[in-house]
Amino acid sequence: MKALLAALLAAAPAQTPPLQGVAVAPDGVARFTGFASAWRRPGGGLPSPVQANVPVDRSLALPGAPGQATTATERLSFAGGLAATVRLYAVCPHGPAGGSPCPGLYYQAQLELSGAAEGFCSASLNGDDALPFPVLQCAGREKADPRSWLGVTLHRTAL
Repeated sequence: MKALLAALLAAAPAQTPPLQGVAVAPDGVARFTGFASAWRRPGGGLPSPVQANVPVDRSLALPGAPGQATTATERLSFAGGLAATVRLYAVCPHGPAGGSPCPGLYYQAQLELSGAAEGFCSASLNGDDALPFPVLQCAGREKADPRSWLGVTLHRTAL
């Protein structure tokens, strides 16, 4: 069994370099550029727009060593009293130092709704999925009409 495990570990692909395919500035800063759009879904079916294409442009310094994380926050207000807080994290997990300043770098995107609806959603993403902007949806029951959902979508291109 030990021999099989050793063979599998030896044959495992090397860890993907953490910054491969990621648009990171030479000074170790990741730039997130995209949009947030609010929507309403009454009952069932497809949602209808409340407010589309609110631009989001945030820079986030990358952590320099294992066990560190950095964060950037953007607060958004939408029509109808819906608000959203977007939190972006760059995380350098604990572990042995590797050939790069942060082996295993990953990102987390959090979306918290408040005001006309409350909700919380998050995703942990690799660099290719996080940049140039994470794609994520979050919704909560509309306080004024609990049969309806209010939500926000983070997206990379304008709708």
